[in-house]
Amino acid sequence: MKKSALSGQVPDYDTKYIQKIRRFFKKARSSAFLLILAFIACRMNAAFGASQPNIIFLLTDDMGYGDTGCYGGKFVPTPNIDEMAREGTRFTQFYVASPVCSPSRVGLLTGMFPARWRITNYLQTRKGNRQSEQADFLDPAAPSYARQLKAAGYATGHFGKWHMGGGRDVTNAPPFSAYGFDKHNGTWESPQPDPNITATNWIWSPFDKVKRYERTEYFVGKTLDFLEQHRDKPCFVDLWPDDVHTPWVPTKADMALRRRRYYESVTNFQQVLAEYDVQVGRLFAGLKRLGLDSNTIVIFASDNGPLPTFNNARTDGLRGAKDSLYEGGTREPLIVRWPGHVPAGRVDDKTVICGVDMLPMFCRLGGAELPKNQKLDGEDMSRAFFGHYVKREKPIFWEYGRNETPAFGYPKETPFQRSPNVAVRDGKWKLLVNADGSDVQLYNLDKDQNETTNVADKYPRITERLKEAALKWRRSVPGPIEPTVVSEDADCAPDS
Repeated sequence: MKKSALSGQVPDYDTKYIQKIRRFFKKARSSAFLLILAFIACRMNAAFGASQPNIIFLLTDDMGYGDTGCYGGKFVPTPNIDEMAREGTRFTQFYVASPVCSPSRVGLLTGMFPARWRITNYLQTRKGNRQSEQADFLDPAAPSYARQLKAAGYATGHFGKWHMGGGRDVTNAPPFSAYGFDKHNGTWESPQPDPNITATNWIWSPFDKVKRYERTEYFVGKTLDFLEQHRDKPCFVDLWPDDVHTPWVPTKADMALRRRRYYESVTNFQQVLAEYDVQVGRLFAGLKRLGLDSNTIVIFASDNGPLPTFNNARTDGLRGAKDSLYEGGTREPLIVRWPGHVPAGRVDDKTVICGVDMLPMFCRLGGAELPKNQKLDGEDMSRAFFGHYVKREKPIFWEYGRNETPAFGYPKETPFQRSPNVAVRDGKWKLLVNADGSDVQLYNLDKDQNETTNVADKYPRITERLKEAALKWRRSVPGPIEPTVVSEDADCAPDS
């Protein structure tokens, strides 16, 4: 019998009940009684949701907490994402492991804080990586939820942005299969970029066969094809589009190689967000067409906060942005939908979930074992998907911005957005501090989620405890990798 995919929702079979059933069978003599018992067992099996569900992890790129309608966004209607929230559960306290893409994605995949794998900034040129004091790619020895689910019988696919190794002048990154993926179609920032979307050595090009404004449609199509081709087994899919990340290229008319700022208009963003919502609707329509809707759990999230923020409109007023440890850089949307299992229309504003929790949660949902010989930072918070408020046991730690080199980007709209470079959240308290112990800031997020009032002086004991914990954690992560020879002309490329 397969492991229950709903073990976070209903109790597992107790050993004593299994023993009673065995004794029952031994006593049974009539074939009629055995048929009745078999029928009851089948009904129990169905009630306890023994089959492994398909899992789709839909990760948006650089989405602001307040971009979509269901999170207060007013840029453009997002009816399909809002419908997902009405048909599932929406969380208001979901955090990613970093305010920039590469380390955030490492946290999601591995279940560990990304600094443990020496990735603390977006992955770029070798020179930029050395300046960031980080590795060139994620070590394949790191845990991977895809690897764990594959071992549990899942077909695994990754369609979309990767950005955990490969691209620019990094040509020796491990292939997707090293992390447990059977099938892949990756963007330029990957070890095996899809030629249909990488005509040139850059993020996008007017010469790409699949145009910038068609990419999400392309990745949704790949996801649905993968599910259809693997009906004989459960599927896990990373559906990781690179919308709504800039450049916002909504139509063919805008397909020209201009400076980045040219594309960063509200109008372009509105059009790209609207099309992105259309493709989310197409995903769910495809699941229904394939008859997979009721056996597929979809998790919708984003990797980090937005740039630009349009004066914090994209963060729903939260302070900070991408590249900042304030809430606007790390607090992200999280919507979970699974008809008949995840409560519809529920809003969970109490459970604090972090990106490093995805690996243990996916393993629970798919009946997979946790990685051996690895101490995960994440927790299995999946009971929260099924209607329970779950109290977090471990603090969340962050790091961003080890030095002042050009390799690190910082919010430029206002100095008020730039944060200290280490942070911790424990319960309602969040403390930020620089690695040298300076600029200590404490916020009570229950009362001040916009982080407007530093109460460090008012609560000295809490401040000292959390400061010591944050700096101790920062000292515990690996330091810079050994310097390597890199080309002097391999300048740091802009964040993508």
